[in-house]
Amino acid sequence: MIKKILLLSACSTLAIGSLNAGPYIGAGAGVSGTSENLNGGTNLATTLLAGYDFKILPILSLGLETQYNYVGKAIDTNGQSGGMYNIPLYATATVDLPLGLNLAAKLGYAYNRFNVNDSAIPSTLWRPAAAIQVGYDLFGFNLFFQSSRFFTDNRGSSSYVGSYTLGLMYKF
Repeated sequence: MIKKILLLSACSTLAIGSLNAGPYIGAGAGVSGTSENLNGGTNLATTLLAGYDFKILPILSLGLETQYNYVGKAIDTNGQSGGMYNIPLYATATVDLPLGLNLAAKLGYAYNRFNVNDSAIPSTLWRPAAAIQVGYDLFGFNLFFQSSRFFTDNRGSSSYVGSYTLGLMYKF
């Protein structure tokens, strides 16, 4: 009898948790930084994001997310300077903590495009991307801080563009 009650409560918990699954959208702005070999300095960074969460457990969601990120000045090398935009596709894992707090880890691949001539740096790159996010949920909105890293290549030298954004998401 106890086993049946535990099984029934576990199933109902999973069913209730799956009601929180669904799509979300958001936007954010902040600052960016680059590795030394890109010489981009600190500049404005913006992000637009959209995704879908699949509730696995009451405190754990797995999902997919894509973003559009723009960095005002990501490169200043070989006589050229310019911004960068990228479009990452992430696999996400989100842990919902008490009091509306949540933590998310994001790992994926990004299409990176520098706004410079190809002679300065390969202007189009597909490279790994990663992000971590801390958020606070309130009435379907999530105020978040995200730290992102977009790995690039500067003529055989490993480099990256990082962004630190504060934003707001809405879950449908």
